[in-house]
Amino acid sequence: MKNYLHKSSTKVVLDHYARSPQSAALCLQRNMKEAEIQKVAYALETWNPLGEKANSIDGLEGYRYEAIDIIATIRIAPGSYSVEESIKQVLEQAFSIQPEEIPLSIAAREIEKILNTQ
Repeated sequence: MKNYLHKSSTKVVLDHYARSPQSAALCLQRNMKEAEIQKVAYALETWNPLGEKANSIDGLEGYRYEAIDIIATIRIAPGSYSVEESIKQVLEQAFSIQPEEIPLSIAAREIEKILNTQ
C-alpha cells in the first residue's frame, strides 16, 4: 500500500476520498502511528476544551477521534492549515464550540511537538 500521507500523494488521497470516504479514512488511520494518536488525544484530554460538557458526550473516548481528525487534517493537505487552525476546525465541527485562544495556542504547540510539524 502506498503511503498516502506523502506530500506528492495528497491529490491521490483526496481523489480516493471523493470515491470512498471510509476507505480513505482507513488508509490515513493505518498510516498514523498509534503512539501519535494517543499522545495527541492525551494533549486534548489534558486541555479538555469541552470542560464539564465532556462528561455528557457519548463516545468521546478521551478525544481519540478528534485526535485522528486533527492528524488527518494536517497530513491530507500539508501546509494548508496550521496545527492551531486544524485543531480549531475539528473542534468547531465536532462540538460546535469556539476554543479559547490562549489554551488553543498552548495545545497547538504541544501537538506540533508530538507530530514534529514545527
